Amino acid sequence: MLALPSRHVTTVVLTPGARNTSGVEDGGGLLVGALVVAQQGAITREDSRHARVRLAAVVADSGSVAASVGTVVLGSGTGSPALAGYQLLATGTPAVTVAVNGLPVSSPAFALDAGRDYTLMVHGPLAGPRVSWIQDDNRQPSDTTRSKLRLVNGLAETSGTLAMTLDFNPVADSVAIGTASAYTSVVPTRGGGTDGVLSITAFGVTTPVFTAVDQVLQAGSVYSVFLVGPQAAPVGIVRRDR
Repeated sequence: MLALPSRHVTTVVLTPGARNTSGVEDGGGLLVGALVVAQQGAITREDSRHARVRLAAVVADSGSVAASVGTVVLGSGTGSPALAGYQLLATGTPAVTVAVNGLPVSSPAFALDAGRDYTLMVHGPLAGPRVSWIQDDNRQPSDTTRSKLRLVNGLAETSGTLAMTLDFNPVADSVAIGTASAYTSVVPTRGGGTDGVLSITAFGVTTPVFTAVDQVLQAGSVYSVFLVGPQAAPVGIVRRDR
């Protein structure tokens, strides 16, 4: 929270919430920092003190997921597959607690950086679920006439990696379980015919493991495609993140 003195003229300039070590905007999305400019006075930089985290409960066989980061409950008995909304958390390395069907799951420590967005993905087979952290970049495309698209591999098991195309143009490749591809700038789609055809293939499998037709992607928006569940019967979730 930004505190301003009374009876003073102050200008607040909003800045990107996430920055790299050189001070350049790097990732994040909706959280912002600020430059506080006092009239005839100093300029003070106020960085964001928070990050955003959401739960992707995508354990096979409808596993029920409970997850907390620090004191914030991301999900309590959330049935898979499901993607929750983002919640605000303080930066740092809070304790992570995850359970599937009431049984605890080992959860690696992870540092939450100011201004950034993250997905806590609980995935894998019901007999051996795992936790993966995915860093999200929900900034709008630099060219707002285009869309941003990526693939997240949340399959329970696979012998290889995943690749994705949009309208037969490559978007992502070599995406291992528990990871996400880089974002790709794509032409928005309206759906219909060969416009808006998403296809995901797995290494060593002769036919696509997931296909979606008539997929609409809006200009200036950010999308993630989650492929989850067992490879023999996967579920594709196309989520508009921004």
